[in-house]
Amino acid sequence: MNWQKSFKKYAQNLAPEEACGLLANIKGEKKFWPCKNLADSKQTFFMIDPDDWVECEDSGEILGVIHSHPKGVATASEADKKACEYIGFPYYIYSIETDSWDSYLPSDWLSKKLIP
Repeated sequence: MNWQKSFKKYAQNLAPEEACGLLANIKGEKKFWPCKNLADSKQTFFMIDPDDWVECEDSGEILGVIHSHPKGVATASEADKKACEYIGFPYYIYSIETDSWDSYLPSDWLSKKLIP
């Protein structure tokens, strides 16, 4: 199962809360790494558990942040854009409602490759 299908299933199981995780290169393969959402308002925000981030980083190379929008479109919100710019990793967003994907790259991102 590819990382997008894996995340889609994960997000649907957590709805109506936002699901979150990381896209990582683990042993040469792109994988979805599930993370706990520590946000107070999980239905509208996400905050990746730092312990999950470290565990993923210890297992491979982090390539991006993945999260879901249970309601609405997959387009990055202003909060998503600011957070993406701050951490410097691409954001991959899945909309459960529209069953679609979008991505947002930080302005200084060197790679122009989006969702494979």
